[in-house]
Amino acid sequence: MSELNEERIITCILCPQGCQISVKKAKKEQGQPDEETILSFSGQKCKRGADYARAEAIDPRRVLTTLVTLSDRRQPLPVRTRESIPQSLYWQALVTIHNLKLSTPIKAGDVLLIDLLETGIAVVATADLN
Repeated sequence: MSELNEERIITCILCPQGCQISVKKAKKEQGQPDEETILSFSGQKCKRGADYARAEAIDPRRVLTTLVTLSDRRQPLPVRTRESIPQSLYWQALVTIHNLKLSTPIKAGDVLLIDLLETGIAVVATADLN
């Protein structure tokens, strides 16, 4: 089994310092699963930076914020996921959310979708529309 080394620079966003963290990974090849093993981190000024870089390199996640068209209003409804979702599901999640059939009244915090793409993460309204 041979390994291909890969280096990536990640900018930490957890504090104003914005550390440039170098993440070195090793990719397995030849019949191995598509798993990546983190080899090392450098450039972070605190433990939070290393934790952020590890999460960003292995499973990047983001809160998804978008607008949904309502059947009875011209004004769209702003919505977001209650938690971060895997970035790999972003486009599929957008399509699912945009296909919701909603009508007013809706209050900020109302759960519009309980389990987005079987992630266990809810989609909630972020504004009141009467």
